Amino acid sequence: MPSAESPVISPDWLKQAIRVRRSRSVAVHQQISEQVEQLISAGRLSPGQQLPTHKEMARLLSVHPMTIGRSYSQLQSQGVITQQRGRGTFVSEVEQTPKDIVLLAPEWAEIAGDMTSAYSHQVALSGMEHACREIAAHLRVLMAPRNLDDAGLAEWAAHIRKHHCGVLTPMPEHLPLLTMLASEGFPAVFYPRDIDSPRVSNCSFGWYEAVKRSTGHLLSLGRKRITYLGPIIDNPIVNHDGFDGFLASLDAADMPYYPRLSVRFSQRASVAELARAIEQAILENRIGDAIVCHAAFGTEAGTSCIRLLKKHGRRVPDDVAVVGFAEDMTAALCDPPLTWIPYPQFEIGREIIDMVHKLMLDPACAPLRRTLVPELVPGQSCGGFPDGNGRIDQVYATGDAQPAGVQERSVYW
Repeated sequence: MPSAESPVISPDWLKQAIRVRRSRSVAVHQQISEQVEQLISAGRLSPGQQLPTHKEMARLLSVHPMTIGRSYSQLQSQGVITQQRGRGTFVSEVEQTPKDIVLLAPEWAEIAGDMTSAYSHQVALSGMEHACREIAAHLRVLMAPRNLDDAGLAEWAAHIRKHHCGVLTPMPEHLPLLTMLASEGFPAVFYPRDIDSPRVSNCSFGWYEAVKRSTGHLLSLGRKRITYLGPIIDNPIVNHDGFDGFLASLDAADMPYYPRLSVRFSQRASVAELARAIEQAILENRIGDAIVCHAAFGTEAGTSCIRLLKKHGRRVPDDVAVVGFAEDMTAALCDPPLTWIPYPQFEIGREIIDMVHKLMLDPACAPLRRTLVPELVPGQSCGGFPDGNGRIDQVYATGDAQPAGVQERSVYW
């Protein structure tokens, strides 16, 4: 990136930083003006640096010099650059406005469905805001429509390019917008799930790795019939969903998978619906000697399992071991204390902004891919440890077993 000490801008760097797309509805001179303004706002072009002449810039971007003239005139009228007769064109020596990074999201209630989940998203927002302060940026939240037609996509893309220097969203419905912006070299990050996009950068939580790790922990303690408690993902990506991690762990240990023991529920199930599913499975004797939870934020699935198991006379961990998920507010308070996999909302928020910042600094950077996988937090809900103290004497019939490699996504509760 050019620096204040080196006012000469590298032509190769500038050629990579500014992308012209002739198939778009936005005029070429407007594209160039917006991108130069974004480079200045992001601090990638410094006050006092000299821009190429009309002819040099036209040659770099393969456009007509008159197009560059229109762009420079527009930028000069906005006070972004100054053109000095006989000397050249320079970035204005004015205080630049802070960098704005925009988060596209619907109302929190649409994402969360309950106050505890809304709190989880607020923690992630806190991590984003903390990281923004470190790079002198501001985080803005826009409530964007879920389904945009071509005209809407073009309008929103132009607005974001003009007023912001980076964009992020947790909503799959906004991926077409992110893809359009990323194809133009604009910093765009999707979180917290994996996506199959060659252009949009992606920060995800390692659902697959987390459930695989917690299932492996139960297997190492001698548990043999493990109940999977988790959501049915609307659009699962193979080898990224938590259920795939569960099956992979069983397969690695040469252990069978019992479809009847799976307790599945809607991706948007409420706390009450989840509790009913757990209790129904207990009453129908569809709980094995361990439960691995992979439930939505704030549902307190692990602590609910312990409470309902004890209510119906099942001992934890003697009869059933339990591993919870994302239950930092309640894990240590239940009896026995829960072994759980945390969901690092604050750290994910910080990581997302770090990715956006790297994309801002390097316009030629390839899309970034990052996965966060936390460590298991030990409690007493699993009983013994892999040193031989785990329960290994509880043996079950295996007549209803399947090879773990069979991915039964149609098992509903």
